[in-house]
Amino acid sequence: MLKIDNLSYRYPSRKQFTLKNINLTLADGEMLLLAGRSGCGKSTLIKAVSGLLGSEERGELQGAIYLQGEDISKWPPEKTGQLVGTVYQSPDDQLFAMTVADEVGFALENQGEEPEIIARKVSETLELVGLGGFEDYSIHKLSGGQRQRLALASILVTRPGLLILDEPVSQMNPQGVQSFMQLLVRLNREAGIAILMIEHRVNELCKYFSRLAVMQDGRIVYDGLVKDAW
Repeated sequence: MLKIDNLSYRYPSRKQFTLKNINLTLADGEMLLLAGRSGCGKSTLIKAVSGLLGSEERGELQGAIYLQGEDISKWPPEKTGQLVGTVYQSPDDQLFAMTVADEVGFALENQGEEPEIIARKVSETLELVGLGGFEDYSIHKLSGGQRQRLALASILVTRPGLLILDEPVSQMNPQGVQSFMQLLVRLNREAGIAILMIEHRVNELCKYFSRLAVMQDGRIVYDGLVKDAW
């Protein structure tokens, strides 16, 4: 699904590279937990895979990123977004519609899908994330955990092969974390979606993953089984 080949990146305002010779692979349907302290380069790596880095105006990008065998290093973000979906730390940063159905259906509307197809896919996706029957709800009436599930649904509705999550449970209580992680595991097993999750709460979340990668100072310093990391 994903192959990062000797990737380095330098922001235009900096002399030093933020990413340094990153090599990482993710198989179809695999789940990987990527950890590291703040400032180690995790967020920059997400932007690179999501197609938000790489132009000359944005800095210097070296190496290559492959999705399903295609080099996406020079792809525009909208093309990369057909293969990769990203859910960020705060769901409010990526939700904008008035109702749940409008939020989830927006991407399909942009693709020119017929209204009846949109309605069916929206309902199916909401059922998938545990929000079945919420189509007409105002987004502002949802709890924090429900909004994060809605953000996830708005990405899943286009059926990306790779799902990237940037600290998605940081604002949830322990019960919410458990529920959301169980949902991700089910999506991975039933829908075969590859999942790359960025988190620093390794001890709390590692039980949901078999593989762990650790970043430090822009490099991957560990990539292997969770049980061998200690």
